[in-house]
Amino acid sequence: MDFLIKRALADTVLFDPSKGLNLATLLYRVINFGIAVGAPIAVILVIWGAFRIMFARGNPSEIVNGGKTILYAAVGYGIIILAWGILSLVESVLKTG
Repeated sequence: MDFLIKRALADTVLFDPSKGLNLATLLYRVINFGIAVGAPIAVILVIWGAFRIMFARGNPSEIVNGGKTILYAAVGYGIIILAWGILSLVESVLKTG
């Protein structure tokens, strides 16, 4: 029975999903995708926050909520940009060190 298992595993062809990429290249692609997708989302959220402030009609809680929406959009996109910078920093330290 053990012979059949070894034979079945020997005939198995595995697909390489990374296509020979190293980890740094893969992470750069993921972060670049996040930047490309995050930019329009951040712009839409900033516009949404601005509309909430404009149409607050003097309601202080709506003005605060609109400001928070803009702030969270900026912070979220900033985190994505920082991820790219941190990855570059770690890669340069590991290459030189």
